[in-house]
This record gives sequence, C-alpha cells and structure tokens, in this order.
Amino acid sequence: MDFSWITRMPHLLFPAMRQFDICWETVSVRHLESVMMNICLIPLTRQDIIVYVPNDCFLSDGPAICLSDISDSMEFTWLKEKPYLLCAVIKQIMAICWAIAFVRQLESVLKNKWLMPLTEHLSIQDFIDRIPKRRLRSDGAAISLREVGFYLQKFGVLLESECRLASPERIFGVINRRDKRLRRCPKTVEVHSLRVYLYKYKEDAFKGYGIFHSRLQTLIKESGLVSVNFLSYESYWQEKGKGIFFPTEEEMNSPLPTCGYVILAAGSSHDENGNLYYLCQESGGTEFGFDGYSRVYANLINAYVEMSA
Repeated sequence: MDFSWITRMPHLLFPAMRQFDICWETVSVRHLESVMMNICLIPLTRQDIIVYVPNDCFLSDGPAICLSDISDSMEFTWLKEKPYLLCAVIKQIMAICWAIAFVRQLESVLKNKWLMPLTEHLSIQDFIDRIPKRRLRSDGAAISLREVGFYLQKFGVLLESECRLASPERIFGVINRRDKRLRRCPKTVEVHSLRVYLYKYKEDAFKGYGIFHSRLQTLIKESGLVSVNFLSYESYWQEKGKGIFFPTEEEMNSPLPTCGYVILAAGSSHDENGNLYYLCQESGGTEFGFDGYSRVYANLINAYVEMSA
C-alpha cells in the first residue's frame, strides 16, 4: 500500500476510518448470561451463548494508531473525508467521561449537518456546570445518563472558546441564569438500554441483543461517533487498553460492577474468532490504548446514546 500522500496531506490521516465488508458473524457473549439471568430471561445455570449479529463494520483510526495491530485488510471510508468529526483525545482528571462523550457526540452530529463552525468545539465545562450538583457524585460522576441527556437537550452548551475546560475540571461551578449567549442543543437525545431490548424480546433474547448492536453499528455509520456505556472492571485500567478488553475469569464470576464508563464508539470490527468489538475514543489520554483508542468487546456494552439535530 502506498502511503506517500501522508507527507503531502497529513491532515487526512487524523480520523482515518476503515470499512470491513463482512456478512453475519457469530459473537460469543458469555457476559450476556449474567445480564439475562439478572432479569430472569434464562435459567440460573451457566452456559455458552452464541448470538448472530449483522454488521456494517466501520473502524476509526485516531492519529498514529498502529493499523497492523487492528487489521491488515482495511479500506478508507467516508469519515476520512470528514476529519472535523473527530476531536483530539482528552485526559480527564475527574470522573467526567459522560460529559466528554455526550458533548463530542453532539458536536459530531451538528458538524455532520453543517450546523456549527467546523473549526470550533463545544464546551465540556459549560455542560458540566449546567447539571444540578445533586445529580453528580463528589468525583463528578453522573448518576443517570438519561438525566444527563435531558439537561443537554434542555440547556445546550456554549462553544469551547466561550467556556474553556478547567484543569482540574470544575465540578461544582456556578452558572449565570441570565446568560443569553447562544447554546447548541440536540433536537432529541435517547438512551438505548440493552436491558430494555432483552426484556422487549424476552421470548427471543438473542434477537434483542442482535437488534441492539445492529442499530448501534448503523448509528456509528451514520453519525460517526456514539456515546456508549460499558461495565467498568478493574482489569480494564490495569491493561490500559493494549488489547481487546474482556474481564478476567475471576471478574466474570463476580457480581456485576455497580458503575459504568462512558466513551465514544467510533467503529466496530470482529476479532479472529468472529467476536464483535468496538473501537472507542478514550478520555484517559493518548497513553491509553492505541494513542487514546481502546477496543471493547460488544457484550460489555449495556447502553448507547442516540442524538439528532
């Protein structure tokens, strides 16, 4: 493959996306067992579950991601023509992953429809300031993603140039309710929960799981970036995103984590065994994973966010 164009047009490489033309594949979802058992959809006995998931697979490469470590057969896709949809990786100090993901997704949606300047960014700090403090934990973590979406839709956010992110991030800031500056708002915000899909299709939970991920992949294809919530295990932080993350055997046999972690899904693919995973932009800095991008198996994701403008 000839990459001589990189020296002439390095800016084109920033969001470089790859498309896979793969038909139906099997996805091993052992962790799905615990979710389904938790709402009494399968007997309380462990068994392997195989789910068939359709996929239009898109994979996004951030700057300097080692392509050979992800796939050796890729083609550039439409996102290569829209580098403005992908922002630089942020390193959070407080637990504001939800704010980073929601704001970046809104920015992607707005820019994709030419509803905000391509050279501007939206203010993460302004969004945090707009959330009632009783709805945030002391470390900045959000109590409810649906509430977060409600406040984003109600209040919107300023441009980053009007309210820059504090360092460390300001969690309990004071807002001026008389501030009449223009704020960008999503038209709709909807949080899709895997639990709801499994319950809706309780006669065929495998179908519910497949529809959940099929819609998520379609949304990534259409909008480029999607906020996803996945179960946060200690081993994820220990591995620092160097491989496709899956919990240890000990973690698999332990109770489900009580908290989640919100990151931006930028694409999806399959490993050598046909298991679906998502490539996500981290908020743990460029030293995490592949220059700020980690890979997470699909069966760890329990919610995603859909926005429109």
